[in-house]
Amino acid sequence: MDANVPFVPSDRLTATSTAFLDAHHFGSSGFACVSLFISTSSGAHRIGWKPYTAAFMMRVPQELVDEIVSYMASETDLEIFVRLLEASYSLFAPQISKLLPQLPVVLQRKRHYHALQDIHELFPEATDPSVRHVVVQLLKPLSTHNCEDVLLPSVLEACIDLRSLAFDLNGMLWSEATVSAAYRLFDVIQYSALESLSLSRVRFKKSDIDVFSALVLPATLHDLRLHQVEVSSSLYRAHLGAMIPDADLQKPSLVNLTLDGPSLCFARMFTDAVFPCTSEDLRSLDYTPMSWIDHIQLRDLLRASPHLQHLTLRKGDDENYSSDHNLFGCAALCSLCICFATPAGHRTVPSVLRTIETIPETAPFELLTFAIPATGTIKKGGWDALEDALLRRQSMRIMEMVFTPYKDIALSEGKKRGYVKVMNGLMPRLHCQGKLRVIVGEDI
Repeated sequence: MDANVPFVPSDRLTATSTAFLDAHHFGSSGFACVSLFISTSSGAHRIGWKPYTAAFMMRVPQELVDEIVSYMASETDLEIFVRLLEASYSLFAPQISKLLPQLPVVLQRKRHYHALQDIHELFPEATDPSVRHVVVQLLKPLSTHNCEDVLLPSVLEACIDLRSLAFDLNGMLWSEATVSAAYRLFDVIQYSALESLSLSRVRFKKSDIDVFSALVLPATLHDLRLHQVEVSSSLYRAHLGAMIPDADLQKPSLVNLTLDGPSLCFARMFTDAVFPCTSEDLRSLDYTPMSWIDHIQLRDLLRASPHLQHLTLRKGDDENYSSDHNLFGCAALCSLCICFATPAGHRTVPSVLRTIETIPETAPFELLTFAIPATGTIKKGGWDALEDALLRRQSMRIMEMVFTPYKDIALSEGKKRGYVKVMNGLMPRLHCQGKLRVIVGEDI
């Protein structure tokens, strides 16, 4: 066995892999290829790469190739793909070509940019146009010294068939984080096949907003995800007053929107008449408020979304604001999910009831998902009234009661059955009609 190759215990591999390694335990240089990949994917020690002959690689059983591919399917480290292509282009290129369109390619450090470039050089058809999902994570501003401000946009521009693009800027200003690459990255956002855009932990100043409002977004863009995207309300109001909407501009129409309270100003700006997007056809909204004022701003977004069908409302850890929501304008609502992050109190169920009662009677409302942490106890007040309200709705099909994991509280099978039994007793009519579904130990 090659002295440079660390031994991989057989209990870390499946029976198929073990059989192969036993057969080649001594003297087969091919063992290095497999050992390198598995130790890399599990975070163990890296070893230097040594290319092996195509003749040996052609003797690798297809079962072992399938094992390696299964590891590849859960990897986001492109350096592993580079090493496999160097080992055997003919063996792994077809597999990589199939996997790349499905995997999110994470670009966080300079080596990640180089790995994607290396794949493009070794196997051009794998990245053009196969890379479709990219996540850009910037822990600090792009370095002009290391040419990162050139590398990142160059790598993205080579991915001409992008379907989803995500930016996480760690709380930095867009223009400061991306240095001279800012405008080239704006160009990438306008790619014609883009379906989903995600912005996380990013701040925008006026010059950034001016550029955003001038973008010609692709008609395929239907999904927008925002997390802690900050733009001041004063800048939002000033921008609205200064811009004149282009009536001839063909705008994409958002279908799915996920956001939190801090991102509301940007979301409203992004979907207003002056911006290159609209929420008129919004079908699904997943929203996490952070303060009482977020509820007021949410109303405007709901009014602008008359076709909304699926609404998820997540209550955070702030107990100082009401969790009631006014859904009078949601005439097309089919499903509502209300998810609490903190343990249920005596006001929790009545609050859900008040929200339910604001949904128009004519709405095709058929599914309520009510989620609270599994803390070991269930407050008993208000369940009768909630059951009455749901049974009055002819369109109502199912109420899902979800008890989500909470801290380090263990959920044995016996405890799970206990939750189901208690809920069946609290809402007996829904249970008897087959309209109550109790789920314990799952996140939403």
